[in-house]
Amino acid sequence: MRAEICIESGITSAVKPKDGYVGFIMRQNGQEKVVIGTVKAANDKYSNLLCLKNALTRILPQCDEILIHTSSDYIYFNLISTNLLQWESNSWKTSKGEDIRYKEDWKIVADCLKGKKMTIKLHENYKGKDYLKRAIREKTKNMKIAPVQANG
Repeated sequence: MRAEICIESGITSAVKPKDGYVGFIMRQNGQEKVVIGTVKAANDKYSNLLCLKNALTRILPQCDEILIHTSSDYIYFNLISTNLLQWESNSWKTSKGEDIRYKEDWKIVADCLKGKKMTIKLHENYKGKDYLKRAIREKTKNMKIAPVQANG
């Protein structure tokens, strides 16, 4: 069975952490679900990673194939490269021996992807993209933040 995940973040700051909204569309088992959540004190990279992690943890166990749509270069390049495999085989350390940034979240992502065929698409249109981006923008306008979790 195949699952499709489309992730978006309303946080665009590359450096300064901000509070904001993220969202994903998940399609699996003939059903579609839209989830909008909040993140606190996150930059664009971390907010996209939290969104991806939360989406992946909701995939049904019988899904053996995952299609991920993202607008995040950070997510895309870390998933298509061998980074996850290298980090895992190196005890989640960089080549300099330091813990990778957002280590605990990347470990969860790696665990969720184990044994599954993954395809990732960057900056492509997908069904519901405009709706998801608009919903995140509308939430951001009203900015009453109740935090979603962050692991580390």
